Parts: sequence; structure tokens; C-alpha cells
Amino acid sequence: MGRIFRAVEWVWGGGSNSLRGLPSFRFESIPNGLPVDPSHVDATQDIPSLCKSTTTTCLPHLRNLIMKLNDDSQVPGVSWLVCDAVMSFGVDVAEELRIPMAVFWTASASSFACCLLACNILSSFIEA
Repeated sequence: MGRIFRAVEWVWGGGSNSLRGLPSFRFESIPNGLPVDPSHVDATQDIPSLCKSTTTTCLPHLRNLIMKLNDDSQVPGVSWLVCDAVMSFGVDVAEELRIPMAVFWTASASSFACCLLACNILSSFIEA
């Protein structure tokens, strides 16, 4: 999944040759639900708004994209879905369409540990 905003960052990061040698690469995107401001395509998006929007708007768009790709005889069907743990709508789509998936955590190990231990940490402060 990608938004044009992120695609621009990716291509800029690799320069004008970022897709050279990948003739079969095809970039597809789904809307993230945030308004598009063409005058600020290189601006950092508001993270709280992005988090709320992706959890409420992306699932049907990802489902429709996968179904479109699976119906396209010019490309192989989607055989795996790799999901970011923070964007769990991908897990829901994979389960619904019975596509094998892998979930990965992109945050640091310390952030992951904090999430795992958050209940214990919070309950110790509440009980104190």
C-alpha cells in the first residue's frame, strides 16, 4: 500500500534511477482518507490524523485494489500480503480474502517492548 505522498519520498530517495532495471514494477496506491494539498506534496503529514484516517478508511480500498489485481490477467494474482502491524486493516483484508500474510513491526525494539509491557506498567502506577 502506498500513497502518492510516500511514493514521491521513495522515488526522491533513490533519485531518477530508482526504478531503472525493474521493468515489471508497478506502483499502485490507495487513498489514505486525508485531503490532498498539491502545493504541499513534500510536507510531513499530520500523524494523528493519518492514524485515525487509515483505521477508518483504508480497508475497503485495499480490498478493492487486491481484487482488481487478482482480476487483471496481465499481472500475477496477489499471493501474499505483508502488513505493517500498525496498519492492521491489512490483516483483516488478508483473512477475508484468504491470502497468506506476514505482519511486521517497523518501530524500534524498545517501542515494541513498551507496547507489550504497557498494561503492567500502567497497572503498577494505578495500584500505587
